Amino acid sequence: MNVIMCFQNNLIFFLSMNVMFSEWI
Repeated sequence: MNVIMCFQNNLIFFLSMNVMFSEWI
């Protein structure tokens, strides 16, 4: 398992959640 890939996946997940949260507000 690649650490960078894991970090990128978490970053994308965080950004998508942030966008959904912003649109929800």
